[in-house]
Amino acid sequence: MLTLNYHVEMPHWAEFVKLAQFRVIGWWGYVYGIFIGLSMVVIAKILAACEACDIDEHSALFGILAYFLVISAANFLWNNWFYRKSAKPAGATLGERKLIASIDSIEVIGPNIRNINKWRGIESISESKTVLTLWTDKTAGIIIPKSAFDSPKQQSEFMSFVEARVREAQTFS
Repeated sequence: MLTLNYHVEMPHWAEFVKLAQFRVIGWWGYVYGIFIGLSMVVIAKILAACEACDIDEHSALFGILAYFLVISAANFLWNNWFYRKSAKPAGATLGERKLIASIDSIEVIGPNIRNINKWRGIESISESKTVLTLWTDKTAGIIIPKSAFDSPKQQSEFMSFVEARVREAQTFS
């Protein structure tokens, strides 16, 4: 049995949300900016070629780019505000946690929550810059900050234990 005590903070949750978005959107999340940029260039060329439109290519491109930047900034600000407002301290997402990983299940205990997941309920495991995530669904999972581990060795041992339990559960389910 392995036990971890840790604190999930807003940056951990924000990173988790980005990972979940990538799991849903996939690679499109990385290439849509290129697609939008190419679309802006094509629209600017069309507007510049239009004889009825008295507009040059640079002005059209600048206008479209300015619009894109304003929308991107608004989206960024909205998402950051949304992250802060949608997760309350010491709630189901943020706050102190105690994780107990046993042979049969993984349990997460907080001031207001107690979740028990059988290993067969863990779909996959991912590691990012600051968090480990045990995915229980496409956009839901157990967030474990890397700061919860005293050393890289402890993190590695935990990951090995979890991967073995998940692999075993998926084999027999």
